[in-house]
Amino acid sequence: MALLPAIALGIFVAAFVPLAAVFPALEPQHKGAAISVYNLSAGMSNFLAPAIAVILLPFFSTIGVVIAYTALYVAAFFLCAFIRVEQPGFTHKEAPASEQVEFS
Repeated sequence: MALLPAIALGIFVAAFVPLAAVFPALEPQHKGAAISVYNLSAGMSNFLAPAIAVILLPFFSTIGVVIAYTALYVAAFFLCAFIRVEQPGFTHKEAPASEQVEFS
């Protein structure tokens, strides 16, 4: 029963690996502060994860904790869709009217 949420948890954790590169890209003028925010969020997760387990274990056992972690990662996964970072070489430019192709 806990196998599927555990697999999903692993997938969602792997999705957060590139955040160390995304944070400085969001604020290129303040890279030090951006890395500090990233480190703070990593530290808070190390504090909150055991706190969540301590709160949920007496009521829901291990499966409940795994499902709670999975739900948090699913929520964060969908929130990441709202993060927009401009990537060099991939900026969207509108083609001039003379270069646009019309399909009829």
